[in-house]
Amino acid sequence: MEMESPSEIVEVMNVFLGSLNFSPPGARWSFRAGSKYYGGGGFGLELYVDLDRRNIAALKLLRSSCGGKIDGAVDQAIKVLRGYFIEQINHLGGGNLILEAVSNPQKTVLERVSEEMVVNFSADFASYLDRKFSECIYLIPMTGLSCVEEINEPSFVWWPWNKDLGGLADKFNFLPTEVISGQFPPLRNDFKITPLFKDDSWLGCFATHDTYGEAMLRRIAGALFLGLELKNSLLISGAKQPDGLFVLRQGSYSFSTIPSPLPHLIAPVVVTTTAVDFVRNVLRAASSDKRLAVALECCGAAWKQSERDRFMQLCVAFDALFGVNGRVTQSIKEGVERHAKDVAEAEERCRLLLRMRNDLLHGEAFALAQCADYLKYYERFGVRPSRDQISLLRACVWNLAIAPI
Repeated sequence: MEMESPSEIVEVMNVFLGSLNFSPPGARWSFRAGSKYYGGGGFGLELYVDLDRRNIAALKLLRSSCGGKIDGAVDQAIKVLRGYFIEQINHLGGGNLILEAVSNPQKTVLERVSEEMVVNFSADFASYLDRKFSECIYLIPMTGLSCVEEINEPSFVWWPWNKDLGGLADKFNFLPTEVISGQFPPLRNDFKITPLFKDDSWLGCFATHDTYGEAMLRRIAGALFLGLELKNSLLISGAKQPDGLFVLRQGSYSFSTIPSPLPHLIAPVVVTTTAVDFVRNVLRAASSDKRLAVALECCGAAWKQSERDRFMQLCVAFDALFGVNGRVTQSIKEGVERHAKDVAEAEERCRLLLRMRNDLLHGEAFALAQCADYLKYYERFGVRPSRDQISLLRACVWNLAIAPI
């Protein structure tokens, strides 16, 4: 694990502590702290926050080498800084800050503590993040898609419907008798249960944040969308996958009723070993290739959309893979030509697809079939552009996943 630079965190804390005033102006912040170190439930403190300076501290934290432990949101970085301040306030004098607030009301917290105090205050920050953001597993069901080969990767899993989940209970210190297989959510006494059957499966990932977990599930959806045969992946019914996201944490769980990123397929799909290999390899490659990861997330987000919206979203996926600032169109065409070598006239196909994308984006056409180059594409290549776009993207993603580093 990459370690953050102590000086980076000290700088973040200097800015944050400098945003905390003992008197107005500023946004009022009242809290209780110190119960860990003082009797009688700790002490109460009221501070006034310079919001601009606090936001700068949060941005510095997100841009530091340990910012990856946070989900990338300024609000969460602020929440982390506030929580850490309350937990570690003893390093800054604890209850003595109340006296400082009375005797030096025009000062900031930073101005009333020593440099050594700030260094000591900053020292446990990495451990705090590790405690706060421990690994969880995020699980959703996929009905109508069987698991023909169990996948257990460090970041993602694909399990059969009747997978024994007792190992999860052991890993996350949860009661084994409460976590059961064959239903969603996998809780013995849940009030709303969706039974699972042999044509269903579990999809999941390990992550430290809801934001990461949900993004990785979209990434898995994108890999499935590209990996399944088009005759299966595009046959989507109006029904919905079971809503909800089950998260198992250390000693606890949560269940949020968010919509599933997966569509409901019209009929159960026979999953081939080729599809399994595709999903496994591209997700494994995406764990270290940020462009590929974003492209797969775009594909996952596109799966349930209408033809027009899906086409636009998949154009973004091409941009994620190959786009270069200042020469986006040319760089995408070059990338497609290089990575879709087995597709005849790959660059020309890409050129026409991007022209259709421009027609939709600039209002020249509302529906894909209204684009000026739609008929030309169909007559030249004998395939609908929306389907060929997926095939072209699949070829590029596969080549990127198996290409030597």
